[in-house]
Amino acid sequence: MKIARDLEYKREKIERDDGSFFNLLEVKSAASSRVEFERVNSDNIEKKLFDTGYLRLLKAKERGISKPSVIVWAGYQHSRSPLEVFENISSDENELYLSLNAYLNKNLRYLIKNNNYMIKDQEIFIKKVKNKKDREAEEVLNFLKEEKRIKFFQFAEKMTLEEIHNNINVIHDLTAVGEIDYPSDYCRKNKYQLGFNASFFLLEFTDWESRYSLLGDPYNLQISDGEIIRPPIYRRSALLESEDGSWVIKKLFLLDLLLTFQGQLFDLSKFKVNQPGEKTIYTRYYGVEEEGFSQSRTPKVDNKIELIIIDRSVVGIRKTGESEIPQNGFVLSISEPLLEIKNLTDLEVDYQFKNGAKYLSGIQNGPALVEAGELVLDNNTLKNEEFFGEYLKKSELKFGKVVPTDYAQDIDQTRAARIAAGVDKDGRFSLLAVESANSGMGLEDDSSGATLKEMAELALERNYKYALNLDGGGSTNIQYHYGSLLKTADRRGLPGVVYERMVPVLGVLKNKND
Repeated sequence: MKIARDLEYKREKIERDDGSFFNLLEVKSAASSRVEFERVNSDNIEKKLFDTGYLRLLKAKERGISKPSVIVWAGYQHSRSPLEVFENISSDENELYLSLNAYLNKNLRYLIKNNNYMIKDQEIFIKKVKNKKDREAEEVLNFLKEEKRIKFFQFAEKMTLEEIHNNINVIHDLTAVGEIDYPSDYCRKNKYQLGFNASFFLLEFTDWESRYSLLGDPYNLQISDGEIIRPPIYRRSALLESEDGSWVIKKLFLLDLLLTFQGQLFDLSKFKVNQPGEKTIYTRYYGVEEEGFSQSRTPKVDNKIELIIIDRSVVGIRKTGESEIPQNGFVLSISEPLLEIKNLTDLEVDYQFKNGAKYLSGIQNGPALVEAGELVLDNNTLKNEEFFGEYLKKSELKFGKVVPTDYAQDIDQTRAARIAAGVDKDGRFSLLAVESANSGMGLEDDSSGATLKEMAELALERNYKYALNLDGGGSTNIQYHYGSLLKTADRRGLPGVVYERMVPVLGVLKNKND
């Protein structure tokens, strides 16, 4: 095993005038190394189900459920079709299910909504099979049980079936979990000396209300080994490594891309955004500017074909509009004569930048903090980067928000655990991180966290040329030489007890010669 001794870090305690303090950590990469962003996934399904189930039970307790119970199942890659598993599948009248996850989700939700299930010895069974929908749901349930990908969890030792039925909400408590892993496990397994949480991902129940989405799904631009793995869904800043090894921050969006599907090339800059037309792109920012809240479906239309896309996969095709818009995906709405569906097996899409730009590596989060050595964060930044977390109709569980949905809408008030990635004046890739604890879970000796404005000022003081805010809060994590460099914020209702959160994307350090 080689140890990169020129990888270095600093740690300091910074006290404020109000008597509070925060712990600041800075990491600088080795000159002989490069940074890549990798999609991660634990091969231990039982561990993933347990961690998710435990977290969802605690979330239910926070909502005031005295005896919560949850059902968790492990999803598949979005590119996997239900036709690979089931011979005969039904679709809605105007929609084709091309995602195994969506098909499983639809049937499990049907089962829970109709209370047509029972729990025996912590296992789930269907009660009665009366029609075709029941048979499909039973087939789905048996498939997941055979693959050991579904589990029932309860908080109380003894619960009646009636208590379980009354307490399980089909959106809150039936959870499909995607590809995630503990940063510590992933770094040790792959012998990475530096790893850090790098991407926003779906975490709250309103994030995965679409049947196409899974808890843990990342979103927004990711470039790995020069290839666009995920597109830039929202107009947010990305940290990009050019082919000459230099780094830059750019605000990117879908309109910057060319998209290829089944041999057809679409210039996305020619599409309208969130406005009905001959060619339209819909994201979950649809409705925010006009109505003041996020819409979850496209408008009803005629003579259109709508492609529901997550990452590089068409997961659904729908006519007449009213397509679900996943928080981690988008919808292409195209007049029928302009789009030809040649077959239902070749469902991959490819992306390239319209201006021909190529990058070795990149990740999009936001907001941008420092660009070209200047502080760029101001009171308009969050709106300009399409962050939107206002509540709507809370009693109806319709929050009308855009991911990350649990995100404060200020730059100078909310203190939290944070991590920023950037480049210093010497061109070295660097990380800045501040420790904190979940709200209400900190002890007197816990770091208080920092505001976005404080993070930007810290980067500027340390002569960063570029600095980008990454996903923080309970997901803030830096693995350094096979150990945790900071005290993570996830406390799960237990002050002083520190948990590591599973995440879907890590920035990792590799040798340039690898």
